[in-house]
Amino acid sequence: MAKAPRSLAGKIVAITGGARGIGRATATALIAQGARVAIGDIDAPLAVPGICAWLCAAGSIDAAHAYQVFNMGCGFVVVVPSAAAEEAVGLLAEHHPGAAVIGRVSDAAGRVRLPGLGITL
Repeated sequence: MAKAPRSLAGKIVAITGGARGIGRATATALIAQGARVAIGDIDAPLAVPGICAWLCAAGSIDAAHAYQVFNMGCGFVVVVPSAAAEEAVGLLAEHHPGAAVIGRVSDAAGRVRLPGLGITL
């Protein structure tokens, strides 16, 4: 016997890579089902790891595409309320050196901005 589908009305969902492709389609579908979707703005991107810089150069990949596809080396993101950000960074830094606040969640669903780099996806 199939389970009855759960309602997504009012549920909060965070999607990385939600500006294009599958991520955007997923965000759109969740919004249509009543979910509140959050996509983050990256205000202070981390330094690009050497392997990502090499891959972009070797593959003639522009920065906007590299941030969209590879996250430019930012592989682990924790989303917390703004008021808890510094405490979260402190806790994470104990196990993940280099932990930092790199952005914020906005109401601009379907868009990721990297203002310092002049990139909007």
